[in-house]
Amino acid sequence: KNSDKYPLVRIEKIDITIEEITKIKSLKGKQLRRLAFTLLCLSKYWDTVSEKNNHWVNTSDKEIMKMANINTSIVRQSEMFAELRDSGLIRFSKKIDNLNVQVLFIDENGFPPALSIRDFRNLGYQYMMYCGEHYFACENCGLVTKINEPKKGRKQKYCKSCAAEIKMQQNINSVMRYRQIFKS
Repeated sequence: KNSDKYPLVRIEKIDITIEEITKIKSLKGKQLRRLAFTLLCLSKYWDTVSEKNNHWVNTSDKEIMKMANINTSIVRQSEMFAELRDSGLIRFSKKIDNLNVQVLFIDENGFPPALSIRDFRNLGYQYMMYCGEHYFACENCGLVTKINEPKKGRKQKYCKSCAAEIKMQQNINSVMRYRQIFKS
Protein backbone atom coordinates (compact mmCIF):
# COMPACT_ATOMS: atom_id res chain seq x y z
CA LYS A 1 0.00 0.00 0.00
CA ASN A 2 3.04 2.29 0.31
CA SER A 3 4.37 1.58 -3.17
CA ASP A 4 2.71 4.67 -4.67
CA LYS A 5 4.76 6.95 -2.40
CA TYR A 6 8.13 5.98 -3.86
CA PRO A 7 9.23 6.02 -7.50
CA LEU A 8 10.56 2.84 -9.09
CA VAL A 9 14.37 2.73 -9.15
CA ARG A 10 16.22 0.68 -11.76
CA ILE A 11 19.88 0.05 -11.04
CA GLU A 12 21.95 -1.36 -13.90
CA LYS A 13 25.20 -1.72 -11.96
CA ILE A 14 27.28 -0.52 -9.07
CA ASP A 15 30.85 0.46 -9.97
CA ILE A 16 33.75 -0.25 -7.61
CA THR A 17 36.91 1.78 -8.26
CA ILE A 18 40.53 0.71 -8.11
CA GLU A 19 41.13 3.01 -5.12
CA GLU A 20 38.36 1.30 -3.16
CA ILE A 21 39.67 -2.16 -4.06
CA THR A 22 43.16 -1.09 -2.93
CA LYS A 23 41.82 -0.03 0.48
CA ILE A 24 40.01 -3.36 0.82
CA LYS A 25 43.12 -5.33 -0.19
CA SER A 26 45.12 -3.56 2.55
CA LEU A 27 43.05 -5.42 5.17
CA LYS A 28 44.34 -8.65 6.70
CA GLY A 29 42.13 -11.71 6.32
CA LYS A 30 39.84 -12.89 3.53
CA GLN A 31 36.69 -12.67 5.62
CA LEU A 32 37.45 -9.10 6.64
CA ARG A 33 38.05 -8.12 2.99
CA ARG A 34 34.80 -9.79 1.91
CA LEU A 35 32.91 -7.96 4.66
CA ALA A 36 34.40 -4.59 3.66
CA PHE A 37 33.58 -5.25 -0.02
CA THR A 38 29.99 -6.20 0.82
CA LEU A 39 29.52 -3.11 2.97
CA LEU A 40 30.91 -0.96 0.15
CA CYS A 41 28.52 -2.50 -2.39
CA LEU A 42 25.52 -2.11 -0.08
CA SER A 43 26.46 1.48 0.70
CA LYS A 44 26.69 2.34 -2.98
CA TYR A 45 23.38 0.56 -3.59
CA TRP A 46 21.61 2.60 -0.89
CA ASP A 47 23.27 5.80 -2.17
CA THR A 48 21.81 5.07 -5.60
CA VAL A 49 18.35 4.40 -4.18
CA SER A 50 18.27 7.50 -1.95
CA GLU A 51 20.11 10.79 -2.47
CA LYS A 52 20.06 11.52 1.28
CA ASN A 53 21.69 8.23 2.29
CA ASN A 54 25.27 9.57 2.74
CA HIS A 55 26.97 6.13 2.57
CA TRP A 56 24.93 4.43 5.31
CA VAL A 57 24.11 0.72 5.29
CA ASN A 58 20.91 -0.10 7.13
CA THR A 59 20.87 -3.83 6.50
CA SER A 60 20.89 -6.36 9.34
CA ASP A 61 24.24 -7.91 10.28
CA LYS A 62 22.86 -11.39 9.59
CA GLU A 63 21.92 -10.43 6.04
CA ILE A 64 25.26 -8.66 5.47
CA MET A 65 27.16 -11.77 6.56
CA LYS A 66 25.04 -13.95 4.29
CA MET A 67 25.74 -11.67 1.30
CA ALA A 68 29.45 -11.63 2.16
CA ASN A 69 29.47 -15.45 2.35
CA ILE A 70 30.83 -15.39 5.89
CA ASN A 71 29.77 -18.15 8.25
CA THR A 72 31.23 -17.47 11.69
CA SER A 73 30.22 -16.84 15.29
CA ILE A 74 28.56 -13.62 16.42
CA VAL A 75 31.63 -12.82 18.51
CA ARG A 76 33.88 -13.05 15.43
CA GLN A 77 31.39 -10.97 13.43
CA SER A 78 31.55 -8.24 16.07
CA GLU A 79 35.36 -8.42 16.04
CA MET A 80 35.39 -7.96 12.26
CA PHE A 81 33.13 -4.91 12.45
CA ALA A 82 35.39 -3.52 15.21
CA GLU A 83 38.50 -4.11 13.04
CA LEU A 84 36.89 -2.20 10.16
CA ARG A 85 35.99 0.63 12.56
CA ASP A 86 39.52 0.72 14.01
CA SER A 87 40.93 0.82 10.46
CA GLY A 88 38.85 3.93 9.78
CA LEU A 89 36.82 2.30 7.02
CA ILE A 90 33.43 2.39 8.76
CA ARG A 91 31.73 4.11 11.65
CA PHE A 92 28.74 3.15 13.73
CA SER A 93 25.65 5.21 14.47
CA LYS A 94 25.72 7.26 17.67
CA LYS A 95 22.39 5.86 18.79
CA ILE A 96 22.80 2.80 20.97
CA ASP A 97 19.92 0.79 19.53
CA ASN A 98 20.72 1.68 15.90
CA LEU A 99 22.71 -0.96 13.98
CA ASN A 100 23.45 1.18 10.91
CA VAL A 101 27.01 1.45 9.61
CA GLN A 102 28.48 4.28 7.56
CA VAL A 103 31.12 3.37 4.98
CA LEU A 104 33.94 5.94 5.01
CA PHE A 105 36.18 4.74 2.17
CA ILE A 106 33.99 5.50 -0.83
CA ASP A 107 35.90 7.08 -3.71
CA GLU A 108 34.25 10.42 -4.46
CA ASN A 109 36.72 11.30 -7.25
CA GLY A 110 35.13 8.96 -9.76
CA PHE A 111 38.22 7.03 -10.79
CA PRO A 112 37.60 4.45 -13.51
CA PRO A 113 35.76 1.36 -12.28
CA ALA A 114 37.74 -1.80 -11.62
CA LEU A 115 34.63 -3.92 -11.17
CA SER A 116 30.91 -3.57 -11.87
CA ILE A 117 28.40 -5.37 -9.67
CA ARG A 118 25.13 -6.34 -11.33
CA ASP A 119 24.04 -9.15 -9.00
CA PHE A 120 23.89 -8.78 -5.21
CA ARG A 121 23.85 -12.50 -4.51
CA ASN A 122 27.13 -13.86 -3.11
CA LEU A 123 29.01 -10.55 -3.02
CA GLY A 124 31.84 -12.15 -1.06
CA TYR A 125 32.35 -14.75 -3.78
CA GLN A 126 32.30 -12.05 -6.47
CA TYR A 127 35.14 -10.28 -4.67
CA MET A 128 37.09 -13.54 -4.39
CA MET A 129 36.54 -14.24 -8.09
CA TYR A 130 37.86 -10.72 -8.88
CA CYS A 131 40.96 -11.52 -6.80
CA GLY A 132 41.64 -14.63 -8.89
CA GLU A 133 40.36 -17.30 -6.51
CA HIS A 134 38.60 -20.45 -7.76
CA TYR A 135 35.09 -19.08 -8.31
CA PHE A 136 32.94 -18.79 -11.43
CA ALA A 137 29.66 -17.30 -12.61
CA CYS A 138 27.03 -19.84 -13.66
CA GLU A 139 26.26 -19.52 -17.38
CA ASN A 140 22.57 -20.21 -16.77
CA CYS A 141 21.59 -18.11 -13.72
CA GLY A 142 24.68 -15.90 -13.21
CA LEU A 143 25.21 -16.94 -9.58
CA VAL A 144 28.86 -16.83 -8.51
CA THR A 145 29.87 -20.03 -6.72
CA LYS A 146 33.02 -21.90 -5.78
CA ILE A 147 34.51 -24.28 -8.34
CA ASN A 148 33.98 -27.84 -7.06
CA GLU A 149 37.26 -29.38 -8.22
CA PRO A 150 39.61 -26.71 -9.62
CA LYS A 151 42.45 -29.19 -10.27
CA LYS A 152 40.36 -31.31 -12.64
CA GLY A 153 41.15 -29.06 -15.57
CA ARG A 154 37.63 -29.08 -16.94
CA LYS A 155 35.93 -25.71 -16.74
CA GLN A 156 32.77 -25.72 -14.65
CA LYS A 157 29.84 -23.99 -16.36
CA TYR A 158 26.85 -24.36 -14.06
CA CYS A 159 26.04 -24.06 -10.36
CA LYS A 160 24.71 -27.13 -8.54
CA SER A 161 21.01 -26.40 -9.00
CA CYS A 162 21.33 -25.41 -12.67
CA ALA A 163 23.50 -28.47 -13.39
CA ALA A 164 20.81 -30.73 -11.92
CA GLU A 165 18.11 -28.96 -13.94
CA ILE A 166 20.09 -29.16 -17.19
CA LYS A 167 20.96 -32.83 -16.60
CA MET A 168 17.28 -33.64 -16.05
CA GLN A 169 16.30 -31.77 -19.24
CA GLN A 170 19.00 -33.62 -21.20
CA ASN A 171 17.68 -36.96 -19.90
CA ILE A 172 14.13 -36.02 -20.93
CA ASN A 173 15.33 -34.99 -24.40
CA SER A 174 17.26 -38.26 -24.75
CA VAL A 175 14.19 -40.34 -23.85
CA MET A 176 12.04 -38.35 -26.26
CA ARG A 177 14.54 -38.87 -29.11
CA TYR A 178 14.69 -42.59 -28.26
CA ARG A 179 10.89 -42.83 -28.41
CA GLN A 180 10.78 -40.96 -31.73
CA ILE A 181 13.25 -43.44 -33.26
CA PHE A 182 11.18 -46.48 -32.26
CA LYS A 183 7.87 -44.81 -33.02
CA SER A 184 8.67 -44.38 -36.69
